[in-house]
Amino acid sequence: MAVWKCSACGETKEGRCRPNTCEKCGAPKESFVKAEEATKKA
Repeated sequence: MAVWKCSACGETKEGRCRPNTCEKCGAPKESFVKAEEATKKA
């Protein structure tokens, strides 16, 4: 699984695929980039 980070607000999500929209700010899926594993929430 990958950790995806919203480049607009910084929200992180874990999943195989990029989220369709950010639940926090509503940004489109193009705003998500893969985050480093170190930023994964425990």
